Amino acid sequence: MVMCQKSKIDIAAQLAISDEIETINENIEIVASLLKDVNIPFLAGKNGQELLAMFIQIKNIFKNKNEKIEKKMIILQKLPLLYLQISFIKQQIKSGVSA
Repeated sequence: MVMCQKSKIDIAAQLAISDEIETINENIEIVASLLKDVNIPFLAGKNGQELLAMFIQIKNIFKNKNEKIEKKMIILQKLPLLYLQISFIKQQIKSGVSA
C-alpha cells in the first residue's frame, strides 16, 4: 500500500516536472530574445546570460533520469523566483542600467 502511494506521488511529480520543462523552454526563448538586442545594457545582458545558463542547467537536471525526484521537486518549488528575474531584466533594459 505504501509503495503504491509512493509511486503515485512519483508519477505526479514527474508530470509536474514535464510540464515545467515546457515552461522553462518558453522562458529560455524569452531570455534569448532579450539578449538579441544589441543595445542591451551591460548589467542586464550579464544577468540575462546567467539566467539563461541556470534555466539550461535546471532543464538538464529535470531530464536526467539519475537525479533524485526529491532534488527535482526542491528546484521546482524555487523556479518562480527565477521567472521573476525575467521581469527584473526587462526593467533593467527599460531603465538603461549599465553599471
